[in-house]
Amino acid sequence: MSVYRDGKEIFYDTYHYKFTENIGANWYLVKKDFVHDILYEAAYWYFDFDGDGMPELIFDLPGAKERPYILKYDSEKKNAYVFLTGDSSFWHFMGPGKLCYYNTSKKTAIRYGIKTYDTSGKEIISLSFGIKNDCQPREYWVWYHNEENLGNILDESCRVEKDVWEELTKDYFDAVDQIPESMTFDEIFGGMEPPAETRDAVKEEVSYYEASSLEQPEQDEYHKLYEQLKQIDYTLVEHSIRTDLYDQEMDRSCKEAFLNLIFHKVPAAHNRYWDSENIDSYYDCLYDIGAYIEDDFLETVVQEAEYWYLDFDGDGLPELIFELPGSKVNPIILKYDTEKKNAYLYLAGGSRDWHFLCPGNLYYDIATDVGVTRYGLKRYDPYGNETMKLIFSILYEYDPLKYRIGYHSEESQETIIDTSAEVSGEVWDELTREFFHSIDHRTASMTFEEMFGDAALPYIKELAENSMTAVQN
Repeated sequence: MSVYRDGKEIFYDTYHYKFTENIGANWYLVKKDFVHDILYEAAYWYFDFDGDGMPELIFDLPGAKERPYILKYDSEKKNAYVFLTGDSSFWHFMGPGKLCYYNTSKKTAIRYGIKTYDTSGKEIISLSFGIKNDCQPREYWVWYHNEENLGNILDESCRVEKDVWEELTKDYFDAVDQIPESMTFDEIFGGMEPPAETRDAVKEEVSYYEASSLEQPEQDEYHKLYEQLKQIDYTLVEHSIRTDLYDQEMDRSCKEAFLNLIFHKVPAAHNRYWDSENIDSYYDCLYDIGAYIEDDFLETVVQEAEYWYLDFDGDGLPELIFELPGSKVNPIILKYDTEKKNAYLYLAGGSRDWHFLCPGNLYYDIATDVGVTRYGLKRYDPYGNETMKLIFSILYEYDPLKYRIGYHSEESQETIIDTSAEVSGEVWDELTREFFHSIDHRTASMTFEEMFGDAALPYIKELAENSMTAVQN
């Protein structure tokens, strides 16, 4: 680990691995970004990556320059070292010996990939699938590199038809959907104390910046968190639609724009996640919801997705919110631009386990396969920026059970809150009671037909005909 003091880099680990620089926490370091990112943002896995019968620590931090990180234990030297890292922010842990890649952020291309490693951490297979959006029609590409046999190294690439591309990628996407569930920092390390040398080094850095915050008694911090959480209002928010803005003609225009965006009839002229508004590209709803061929697309969008049509951001106009159980991203929120007369992606949930709760709020609900149940709440400002996050956890691996709560708030930029605590079961029940009540009483969803009615029939018919023609050919 390395930290910075007065512009000078200081190392605390044997191998001088510039960890904090690589994760992008290049700052006023330990107290702020580093602690928050490692404790609350990173996803962790703990099992055998390289097949030697010993577990490795794998962790993935969203937005980091390199991801994931795989740390290995040296049983002879009794220390850990960096065994492997992905070479960009788009690589992710996939399973033992494998990393996967997906980058849908580019305006002109989408790319997915997989790498396989041998027991020494050497890359032996690289397979990539790409879609070039800046071509009409779109181009579908496959790249393949294999060094399993050094006497016969394969390095090939070719353009393929869409149906071939979908056939070749189906197993890849199925495998991505089956990536093992991650763990939190607490689930990995629990109440373990770090080595004295490391603990002292971190304390020294913390004291250099904000020593006073650590000098508060733990009990005071507990009560402070308790009082902060007691002030949170879980009342379901409702925003009225402005009838002076939203009339029958506006209703028709909005729904037509949403259908055009979902069914790829018009380019996504702008997107809050893109820098430019001048790119002729399409918002790939199909891949966001986890449907990879047109037949799946119709079934998932028309028959399985849940829809809400209400004002999410408080501007007086409705947004289209939809989510699909089991998809990679939930929910998806589309917004209508009244000046440009088109729709764009306003907000997307971070994983399949987030759900729409009410305007400005998403909630999280997951029971993991490692004996932990987690619930969460996120709140957003009118611009789609996250301002608050709450995580409630129950750890079943302990007897008696352990209960934890994490709280991060940027609702006031003058007073940013970032704290967590272990609480009793009674306090956990008290602090979650209204949260669960709001989930039980959230607004009921609509079906696709209830949302769009007959207006969607031409879109469905055209896509079904195109799909049939492709099958016949």
